[in-house]
Amino acid sequence: DDSSLVVEATASSTAESSAAKAHETSLKALFIGRAAAQLFDMTVNKVEKAARQDREERSERISLDISKTQYTSVIKSPPDAYVTFAEKGASNAHLPKRKIFHQAVLGGCYVGFGGLISLAIAGNLGGI
Repeated sequence: DDSSLVVEATASSTAESSAAKAHETSLKALFIGRAAAQLFDMTVNKVEKAARQDREERSERISLDISKTQYTSVIKSPPDAYVTFAEKGASNAHLPKRKIFHQAVLGGCYVGFGGLISLAIAGNLGGI
């Protein structure tokens, strides 16, 4: 009987010590978890604050007043296109002759390949 009591007491003290260690470990994890959660919350708050400030700065920069809006077009009007091409021609006239010849040959190749593709496609269409 005495030996069984000693075994039971040893088992119960081992169970109590393992339960105490588990409790201590869970408390440490809880403390670390709380510290990590606080750190995470502080980081999230900083990021949200920075994003809010950025939005406010952008909204200050962006004017919603339609009277200040300037509309532009990528397509030039005929007089503007004429002036642009004339300026491009004037700048090309001052290029070296070798570069002008090179550009002319490449332009001819471009037009020639376009014609070849046109004949290849149109030649294979029946009934035209």
